[in-house]
Amino acid sequence: MARFVERRKYRRFEIPGGLVKIGKVSGYPSLKAFSQLYPVLNASISGVNVLFPVAFNTGEEILVELHAPEEKPIRLRSRVIWTSPVPLSNDILTGFEFFPFGEDKGFNSPEAMGVLRRLYARYITP
Repeated sequence: MARFVERRKYRRFEIPGGLVKIGKVSGYPSLKAFSQLYPVLNASISGVNVLFPVAFNTGEEILVELHAPEEKPIRLRSRVIWTSPVPLSNDILTGFEFFPFGEDKGFNSPEAMGVLRRLYARYITP
């Protein structure tokens, strides 16, 4: 029997009431930047999974605005790492990986990392 090897550094968790908006999406004229909220299926400190009505290209860079209860919205530079159509639906399950965190140009802010760590501590049970 094969054993599953967990490669993730951080466990995934649900954010009750968690929502995502997307921004700066070139090539998708029907989507307005930060205009519509989509429910978060699950998240981790390194990424988020969301259902969207359109397919994104793997590798595409997307700005994700994460809305979580009791936290200010945070904007995260992200990359589409996989997509999967949902059977019997028009939605596409999309996995986003967050860019690294730090003070350097092009990185996500340390403040955003702080919010993700608080969410992780709140929703991951020991």
